[in-house]
Amino acid sequence: MDKILTIAWNMVKRTIGSRNGLLSYILLPCLVVAGVVAISGSMGERPATILYSNMDDGAAGKHLLTELENTG
Repeated sequence: MDKILTIAWNMVKRTIGSRNGLLSYILLPCLVVAGVVAISGSMGERPATILYSNMDDGAAGKHLLTELENTG
């Protein structure tokens, strides 16, 4: 087990240890995720719309529909 951890640590050092590795594996993905969250993660003034289609006639589906109607 000790040899596996040594090999894994050496691979991490080799990959992320250089400047290009740090930029391409750590910094660039963080910037991309932050950009996606900034663009699509804004909170709006209007409430969320929940679409639901009850395709079965079971008790659980009826209960879920009544609960969704009650909560608005």
